[in-house]
Amino acid sequence: MGQIPLYGIPRDAGPGLGALEFLRVVMASRRGTLVELGIGPIVTAGIIWQLLVGSKIVEIDLSTPSGRRAFAGLQKLTAILFAAVEALAYILGGAYGVLTPTQELLVFTQLFAASVIIILMNDMLEKGWGVGSAVSLFIAAGVAQQIFWELFSPVGPMADGLYYGFFPSLVAAAITLATTGNSTPMMMLVSRPEGYPDLLGFVSMVVLLLLLLLLESSRIMIPVSSARFGGVRSRIPLKLLYVSVIPVILVGALYANVIMLTQALWPRVNPGNSNPFLNWIAMYNYTEHGLIPLPGCLVYYLSRPALSRSQL
Repeated sequence: MGQIPLYGIPRDAGPGLGALEFLRVVMASRRGTLVELGIGPIVTAGIIWQLLVGSKIVEIDLSTPSGRRAFAGLQKLTAILFAAVEALAYILGGAYGVLTPTQELLVFTQLFAASVIIILMNDMLEKGWGVGSAVSLFIAAGVAQQIFWELFSPVGPMADGLYYGFFPSLVAAAITLATTGNSTPMMMLVSRPEGYPDLLGFVSMVVLLLLLLLLESSRIMIPVSSARFGGVRSRIPLKLLYVSVIPVILVGALYANVIMLTQALWPRVNPGNSNPFLNWIAMYNYTEHGLIPLPGCLVYYLSRPALSRSQL
């Protein structure tokens, strides 16, 4: 589904919700495809019910099979509702530009149906029809696909004269250097413009991967003693990354929902930034890159700094 484009939207379907681009890896989503919403509805529903049950606002006994079934059913129902809400937020927020009512209905149906399929796949994986956590598996699949594409894609030549993939560009630059003595393509491959895969990115990826593997395999030995058995001492190994990527996913889901809802409601509720109360939450400015948050509002301080490549 990550390769099937949404039917009914124009090729230049607007700038999208640009503030969410850096969260697409965490949300396992892909711009302009059926998996535009990714695992957002699943994670959001999980957050809500974990908070409700954990704080005892809703009494569900998770130690019993019936309680666990009720909890899982409520999570799935809430995820389906959030799939509809997030699909509407994308459409109303102008992620696909100006659409006709027919186009809006088509896009909503596709996004909602694809999200329901993802929810059902998540349910199957959670019941044992797969390996590991369903959410982590979706993210890993998206990351693996992106890495493979950026390393081996033969598409090109691009604007800089090299191929999109790193290894095809490396082979082409090496052949040019060996046959003509021209080292310019090889030098360009070190750091390419426009975000194309380059040597700097490849080395950074390898170093980061090795660092993460080291941290993931690290254990902290915690000494414990038992008074019941005469002060017998032992040590319990605790993973250094015990919480893994769960905090990143939770924060990403909360941030994505804030951005989607504010960008969907702002043009209809506070388009001129004239409401002092709503300005505390969100103020936007129309640009060629979409809605850009203005200083002084909550959304602005939640957004990443807008740095250009030259500033970096």
